Amino acid sequence: MQQQPFVELRILGHTELSSHGDRTGSFVLRQPKRIALLAYLAMATAGGYRRRDQIVALFWPELDQTHARTQLRKVLHALRSTIGSDTLVSRGEEEIRLDPSLFWWHRFGKCFLGATHGHTIKLREMPLLMASRRAEDWGKSKFRYIHGFHIHHKEMTATENKGVITESHQTPIPKDAWHFGAGYEAARSVSSITYHQEFGEVSRSRVAILDA
Repeated sequence: MQQQPFVELRILGHTELSSHGDRTGSFVLRQPKRIALLAYLAMATAGGYRRRDQIVALFWPELDQTHARTQLRKVLHALRSTIGSDTLVSRGEEEIRLDPSLFWWHRFGKCFLGATHGHTIKLREMPLLMASRRAEDWGKSKFRYIHGFHIHHKEMTATENKGVITESHQTPIPKDAWHFGAGYEAARSVSSITYHQEFGEVSRSRVAILDA
């Protein structure tokens, strides 16, 4: 079985798309709609699938459904050709998302952040992956944090795990039909965390989303 290449997308600061350290994403970056859609799907991954009709309404509001969906198919084909056919996954004919097994990394001074949806790897296993894949950032950091989103409830380790604080967050979005049928009843909330490049986490606030 051929392994899909490890793809890294950076959208904080200078936008960069790379695979194994090679800047292979210039084909995507040259087209604003391609990188915008990739970033949108990357940020939406924790919330699940996105419907095609919602995507075309957001990205091609000036076109009718037929022509807008044609443009979406072209962009998705270009993305699959660049970052791998298995990176974008579908559910039925109408829903699409980035493979949530993808990982996100960012170092801010001595503060090193990582995130994953968490359905293919447990949070307690992430520190070793963080140290292996981003050895340089690991060596330059003093404060390390990993965030996960698959558990659908909030839990934070009481102590650091191999030098990393791991945390699972509540989802901010309403349950779709699948999650409702599966019995997920977790509360919803949004957290804002402030990190200092010299001192790590310095503050946070949490807002509960109250359902009627």
